[in-house]
Amino acid sequence: MVKGIIRRLDELGRVVIPREYRRMYDINPGDPMEMYALDNGDIVVRKVNLSSQLEFTSQASVKALSDALNKTVLVSDLTCILSGCGTGKAPLLRRQVPSGIVGALKAGKTLSTTTANDNADVVLENSGFDYFAACPIVYGDEVRGGLYLLSREPVTEEETLLLKTVAAIISESLPKV
Repeated sequence: MVKGIIRRLDELGRVVIPREYRRMYDINPGDPMEMYALDNGDIVVRKVNLSSQLEFTSQASVKALSDALNKTVLVSDLTCILSGCGTGKAPLLRRQVPSGIVGALKAGKTLSTTTANDNADVVLENSGFDYFAACPIVYGDEVRGGLYLLSREPVTEEETLLLKTVAAIISESLPKV
């Protein structure tokens, strides 16, 4: 562990996080950082894990949608499936989100098996589901993940509308930075 690095506060109250720490903890420009003061006067700065925030914030909404539709609902960041509710979710958890789906989500598109191309459809491979719908979860002005409805029968327009609505609720529930 690197320790003992001293930085001076500049005129605007800023302190540069040393390169060694940024590399060690994968801190990049634009990453949200949380700061808080302890009772003893120490100030703590830590990188906010948006994936865990997304997973935690979406739990109740994902469960409610899954229960209401009696279908499997999953949530992901832009890398992998984080969590979900419903039957058949276990083999999909922590699986990588296919690049075709990530690209569509980043473009703000809602996908369904009728609009997804073969490359984007890989998420269903060996899952027991024949149909899906996916829509982006937006954090501020950036897409941070996706909400998915998996089904054994075609996803209806009403179900897709509910999926979009729940994704918007999750987006609004995420803590603002």
